[in-house]
Amino acid sequence: MDCPRCHRTTISFRQWCRSPNAFRWVCPRCGVRLKAGGATWAWFVVALLLAIAVVAIVRQAELRGVIEPGSGRGYVGIGIVVMVLPVCGLAYRLGSYRTSD
Repeated sequence: MDCPRCHRTTISFRQWCRSPNAFRWVCPRCGVRLKAGGATWAWFVVALLLAIAVVAIVRQAELRGVIEPGSGRGYVGIGIVVMVLPVCGLAYRLGSYRTSD
């Protein structure tokens, strides 16, 4: 993501994925305080809904005997990586920061 003040890359994807960094950040280049823009929040909601859907699907599969009860944790992890991580990548590419001022 780019800083809205200095227009340079302000954060890497790995740093951005660390929980609060996606929503609050200080540009290391110009020192301006940044907060998530509307697009970032929208993508966060999409990722959250997908994560909830993954958990619900795995839970239903356990309850119906499709997968062994108690073994859903691995399936949730795989579902998160396959479905939610790409959405987070889109959020990073298409999201934005705005200044906190």
